[in-house]
Amino acid sequence: MSPPPRRKGPSKDPSVEHEPHLRGDGFQADPSEAKVEKKIRPEKPDDQIDHNVWEEPTLFPAEHVELPASAITYERWLTEHLDRTSPAQRQWNTLLIALAAGPFAILGAMLNGVELEYMFFTVLVVAVIGPAIEETMKIALATWVVEKRPFLFGSGRHILFCGAVSGFVFAAVENVLYLNVYIPNPTDNLVLWRWTVCVALHTGCSFLASVGLARVWREATTTRKRPRIGRALPYLIMAIVIHGLYNGSAVLLAAFGFDF
Repeated sequence: MSPPPRRKGPSKDPSVEHEPHLRGDGFQADPSEAKVEKKIRPEKPDDQIDHNVWEEPTLFPAEHVELPASAITYERWLTEHLDRTSPAQRQWNTLLIALAAGPFAILGAMLNGVELEYMFFTVLVVAVIGPAIEETMKIALATWVVEKRPFLFGSGRHILFCGAVSGFVFAAVENVLYLNVYIPNPTDNLVLWRWTVCVALHTGCSFLASVGLARVWREATTTRKRPRIGRALPYLIMAIVIHGLYNGSAVLLAAFGFDF
């Protein structure tokens, strides 16, 4: 009985004539690819805008090149959504985003509540790390909307409103945590301080950070070009610095016995 024929492995012939499309027998796909293809879900229309090729400068270097009517560009995508979104929808979107942004940043407040043994690390967390996390997360949701779904806002004032409300809501939740969990039996002066100065600080810093977002949004919707979120960074940095200076000063004053 003759042995079964050995399975022929892939050829090691380096010649170009061995390429599949030159051998005459055509290309045969791996059967497993058909199973994978069935599991792959098509992208949503709003997600396709991030992967379109019509704005590649190497393919379409000149702005006067006329694109086909079916081409999905950022300008066409944004214009279509701006036309379809009503002013009432934008107002509701703004309110929901503003209310959700504050609780979204509570992680920063929890980090700030950690007590550390050494003063250096306490100041580092409270004056640097904490403010950076809090101010970034308070406008994180609005930043995502400006970058991915700018048509949800109707004006720069909507973004400023989101910043102010998110800061206020964040401050309120943080005060509840501090005055009922982190600090047992707070004094009346401390309660008054937190519900006035701290609320004003959080609201003002979030408002300042949102100014940069509003300018980015206005530029994007006016020119119909992709938002350049990096242009909002200076305003966020200013908010972090102001917040950090306040926190650092409060820690140092408390270390020297100043009673808030």
